[in-house]
Amino acid sequence: MNRISYRLSDIPCVSIADQRIVTVSYKHLDRTRPFHVLLYVLKGQIPIIEDNTEYIIGQGSLFFSKKNVHHWGERMIKAGTSLIFVHFFLPDADETDKPCEEFSPQFSLERHRMELKDYEQALITLPKMLTNLNGSAIEYKLQELVSYYNSDDVFKKLHLNTMFAEILADCYQLQFSNLNTVSDMRVEEIMSFLRTHRDEPFRSADIEAHMRLSYKYLEESFKKKTGMTIQQYHTDLRIHEAARLLRSTLLSVSEISAMIGYQDPLYFSNVFKKATGYSPRAYRNNIGITIID
Repeated sequence: MNRISYRLSDIPCVSIADQRIVTVSYKHLDRTRPFHVLLYVLKGQIPIIEDNTEYIIGQGSLFFSKKNVHHWGERMIKAGTSLIFVHFFLPDADETDKPCEEFSPQFSLERHRMELKDYEQALITLPKMLTNLNGSAIEYKLQELVSYYNSDDVFKKLHLNTMFAEILADCYQLQFSNLNTVSDMRVEEIMSFLRTHRDEPFRSADIEAHMRLSYKYLEESFKKKTGMTIQQYHTDLRIHEAARLLRSTLLSVSEISAMIGYQDPLYFSNVFKKATGYSPRAYRNNIGITIID
């Protein structure tokens, strides 16, 4: 989904924060940009395509476009559409080989398990899109950011980044607004653990040790909340990564199999075909067909 990830210790650097009203209808430009973009629609809607997935960003919706991702538009952005946009730079979490654990309410509650330096390296993965933000604190803070960016304050560069960092934190936290129970938090913690250990063999004992609860109990809670087993979710993560590598690299099927933790390429091919309906080679030859969202 081309989501932006960064470490808790990193601070964004804002280059532009402004508001625009579209005066002449047009299609979103076909381009790839070397910086991240936050796009918030105050009025109207903006259709954007990324990697053959179309997003309709409606009024009150916020969208993050990751740097170096090709995007374009095929539908018109109508005159009268009003939007706020922020161009910013932020070190990618995947630019380091050091594994990071996803920050979450459960992670925060159990931070005593980690040394401070590791806690500060916690991973923040921003949502791709948020909706229904009309009149919200996030909308108000974005308008404040734009107003301050366009002010004559000679110290604005000193404060813009921290203002924007707070907006990113609000966007991230909003994902957890419905995690009101201990059970929800445990499910999120399991997902975070599986994402961190995606390329390793699945071992229920490791999950038990990490969560300090019986696997049977965790399995029941996880399936009730997600509709899938814990192992199915782990396999899903690996297959999605395999599909990305097949689309974006020239690595062989055997190399990809090894990278995501399958030592037997034939077994990997069988798992991939069961999940997608295509063998890895057939998938690579049919990239134009949307198989995995």
